[in-house]
Amino acid sequence: MAEHHEQDPKKQHAPGVAAKVWRSFNRPNAAAAVTWLNQPPAQQAGEAFVGPGPNGTLDVYAFF
Repeated sequence: MAEHHEQDPKKQHAPGVAAKVWRSFNRPNAAAAVTWLNQPPAQQAGEAFVGPGPNGTLDVYAFF
């Protein structure tokens, strides 16, 4: 019996182009979060946000 593997369209991308994924980082303060977010490559609208982290730090979420 042949197996059929259906591909998830969200995981398909052009050859040679890496798929973007959400990544998270913890930064000690707002200045460090802004410095990190302003480094190239720039994120597009909706591709980064910051939220409260543990012990007064900030969690940075970026889509790249």
